[in-house]
Amino acid sequence: MRAIAVSLVSLAALGATLTPQVSAAVPEPVVALTDVSHALDGDTLVITGWVTNRGAGPVPGLVIDARGFSPSGDLIAFGSDGIPWAVPPGRAEHFSVLVPVLETLIRDYTVAVSVPRIPARPLAGVRRSVDVALYRALVLSRVRIFGDVDIGQLTLRSDVRGLPVAQLTVEATVILQQPKINLLQTLTVTLPADASEVFEIGGKRAALVSLRIVDVLLRTAWE
Repeated sequence: MRAIAVSLVSLAALGATLTPQVSAAVPEPVVALTDVSHALDGDTLVITGWVTNRGAGPVPGLVIDARGFSPSGDLIAFGSDGIPWAVPPGRAEHFSVLVPVLETLIRDYTVAVSVPRIPARPLAGVRRSVDVALYRALVLSRVRIFGDVDIGQLTLRSDVRGLPVAQLTVEATVILQQPKINLLQTLTVTLPADASEVFEIGGKRAALVSLRIVDVLLRTAWE
């Protein structure tokens, strides 16, 4: 009987050794994105907003990534911001992400929040669209106009470089060379996108002095 008792005690001890230790699960951080908006600063899209820790515990830092997409849906730009300090429960932190606008304009963008060094899905995310009218000043600086003069005619050619432009307003200054006096003439004309048109200026001899794009008419919707 003593031998049996010893065996039972040994098995009980072994069972206690093999029992796994169950640790308390760490809750996933709960964050929210609010007041996400954008503005254009030169050739940079500035995306701002707030990220709030809505969980029960602190979040050890956050990464905010923004991705810009072309009118055709291709990923064309990226920017990132970070909150390197711990964010306590209920605290809202402001972020600002700078996304460069390269040759192609950004039609839509996404913002995603994640925890650094944790390969998991984003904790929160939003998608926003950009109104084409926001790019008017940038487009005005990027489109091109070319011209030359012939006998009594001014030929203008526009190159909108793939930008959403319907029409350009162009100011052209020419010198009309008369027998006794040279006349300075300025014309303001409209020209369709990626087009070439001829305008009558009078006189047999003329020289082109300058060309200036005064305004652009943007397409009302993305294509």
